[in-house]
Amino acid sequence: GDGLRTSLAVVETRLEEFQSVIYRNGAADLSVTPDQSRSIRYDRYGALIMAGTVLASEPSRSATFAAIDLARQADLAVIFDIDDRPYTWASADDAAATYAKAARLSDIVIGNDQEFAVMAGPAGDGLQCAVDLVRTTAEIVVFKRGQDGARTFTKDRTFDSGVFPVKALKPVGAGDAFMAGFVTALASGISVEAAVTRGSAAAAIVVSGEVETNDTHGMVSAPEPLPPFFFHRNTPLTEPCEALRALAAEGEGLSSLLDRLHDLMERIPQRVIYEIGETHAATTASEALAAGRGVCQDHAHVFIACARLLDVPARYVSGYLWTGSEENFEASHAWAEAFVPDLGWVGFDPANGVSPTAAYVRTAVGLDYWSAAPLRGLRQGTARETLEVSVQVAAVAGQKQSQSQQQVAS
Repeated sequence: GDGLRTSLAVVETRLEEFQSVIYRNGAADLSVTPDQSRSIRYDRYGALIMAGTVLASEPSRSATFAAIDLARQADLAVIFDIDDRPYTWASADDAAATYAKAARLSDIVIGNDQEFAVMAGPAGDGLQCAVDLVRTTAEIVVFKRGQDGARTFTKDRTFDSGVFPVKALKPVGAGDAFMAGFVTALASGISVEAAVTRGSAAAAIVVSGEVETNDTHGMVSAPEPLPPFFFHRNTPLTEPCEALRALAAEGEGLSSLLDRLHDLMERIPQRVIYEIGETHAATTASEALAAGRGVCQDHAHVFIACARLLDVPARYVSGYLWTGSEENFEASHAWAEAFVPDLGWVGFDPANGVSPTAAYVRTAVGLDYWSAAPLRGLRQGTARETLEVSVQVAAVAGQKQSQSQQQVAS
């Protein structure tokens, strides 16, 4: 309302000692004033959570200390995540003094070994700084030590906790995830030790995991929030044409709808030969059929377009497929589902000529690729963009499928 904005942020990631530097100008969160802090009804909340980034400059520094004072008057817990960004401070001495002031006013202080060292100052000791805080003003201090876990201090005990070992794909956001898991766990009333463990678990989450699957002969047993007719409408990617109408009509003499859909599934890879690189994400079903070349995405779109021409609701499915090997693939997998009366939703994979089995991991459904894509975004300007994808699916004990996907955009 008063002209402030959330500015564009440009992030530079440095591989040495892994540091992300965020460049932004005139950001709204750094422009909050003490008067705005005083306008908040603190009695409506349970805690005040602040990060050290808002303390680096004015007016947000004064606004934060005003908020701390008002939160303490309202008997709220004050939680301080040091979250040091060295490049935002005028000097190391200013950072140390300001962090120390905020920490002395906080009930819970969280930071890693480097952040406590900054707060202790050049002549101080980070670990001793954490100990001194809990001996004086803080109720809980969490001293994070990276891969060595955390040491947590309370008024009556000190305990060490480990980490959940994972293959780190990208550490960005792990600190925020720890905070979210830790604070929500404390708010639910569980012990401090259990809360730290939950925070560590949240910080360890990566895009990988194990999925239990069952062979349902292609029939879908997942909850259905939308009625079948929602998937009866066409989209630009599945718009019908004469060639698609002709393909849909070829199984006219078959006795049942299910047989006709299976027949359609088997005909599609004969008309659209599987070949990587001939189509792209915006290729329509009509274009793929005319080209006679495509990939699983194109097979699914052709099947969906033909099924809808047969007055059958159909939808696109994105997911993963275990092929029996653990090699890396350049993309996830895609297939289609059609709604068959008395059976419900049934899966059809034209690319492989089968209905989905226990080797399939279903992650999303939509009207077409665009509404079930694993990754989407918006870009403005003339910059060129590329995307690299690596997918690996492996079988593990107990008939589970393990999936891992890494996606890097540039």
